[in-house]
Parts: sequence; C-alpha cells; structure tokens
Amino acid sequence: MIEAERYLAKKLQPQEPPPCPTSQPCPSSGPSFSRPAPPDARSALGTRWLAFVNYVLVPLNGMVSLGTAIYFLATGGGSEMGMVIVGLFVDCGICVALFLGLLNRTPWGWWLMMAVLFLKAPLTAVNKYLLASMKSDLYNSLIPSGAAPMNVSAAPFIAFAFIGFVAICLPQLVYFYKRHRLFSVDFQRG
Repeated sequence: MIEAERYLAKKLQPQEPPPCPTSQPCPSSGPSFSRPAPPDARSALGTRWLAFVNYVLVPLNGMVSLGTAIYFLATGGGSEMGMVIVGLFVDCGICVALFLGLLNRTPWGWWLMMAVLFLKAPLTAVNKYLLASMKSDLYNSLIPSGAAPMNVSAAPFIAFAFIGFVAICLPQLVYFYKRHRLFSVDFQRG
C-alpha cells in the first residue's frame, strides 16, 4: 500500500513534456497532471466494495425509487403522497448522478457519496417516523370514540437513526474516506 502511495505521489507531480521534433509544432508546453491512478495502485487499495456499491447498490436503489414513484403515480396515491413521489424522483436523480460520479471517479462523485452516506440514516428514520404517524392518524380516525388512540413516539426512530448510522453508514464513510485519492480529492494538511 505504501508503494502505491509513493507511485501516486510521483505520478501526480508535474511532468515536463517530451521534446518536440522541429518539423512538427509542439502542443501546449505546460505541465501535465496524470489524474487516474494506475491499475496496480487501485488494486492495492482494494476496490471490490466500491465496484459493488457503484454497479449494484446505487442502481438498485435508483430502480426501486423510480419503480415506487411510478407505482404511487399509477395507483393515485393521493395528495398526501405528492411529496413522497417528488422525494422518490429526487432520490432516483441522485442515484443517477452518484453512479456517474463514482464511475468516472470524479471529486464531486466522492463528495456526493459522502453526503448521501452521512444523511442516509437520519433521513430514513424521519421517513419511517412520518409514515408511522400517518398510519396512526388514519387508525385514530377510524376507531370508535372511547377506544384507546394509537400514539407514535419519536424515541425508537431516533435510536434507529443512531444505530443505522453507526452500523451501516459509518463503516462506509471510513471506507470511502480512505479511498479519497482514487477520486483526486486531496485534503490540505498543515
């Protein structure tokens, strides 16, 4: 792994262009930066999980979001489902952008992945809480008077957000942070 980092550091330094023959005009004489890491440096960091996330998880999430939005549109989800449908289409758009960013190993793809991972557990917990409160409101409107109403507490959803973040999102954040150089993201240390 150290050899791969040395190789990357050497390759990312400005390189002088080769001398041009006198019979041909020289292209730009500025320094060139080689952006992609060589295959041996990429494999030294281990990118199997990155490939799985990019080729399986992100497209699957996008397809499920798109399919769910189309289902809600086709069944006439009602006015209360309008924001859910918009959120599903936004999620699908984020998945498309994330797929392209991770595929091309762009810095904005890395930053988008970090934002998605950081917000995934809290937003999922909020979504589950809102769905549970909608169900309890529906239940409370259908029960006869005098029956015990159903109340929804936010505590289990907060616990779900914390456990989901620690168990699922945090390890992936660490994984992608360690591979920030694959996406040409460099942090100023000093």
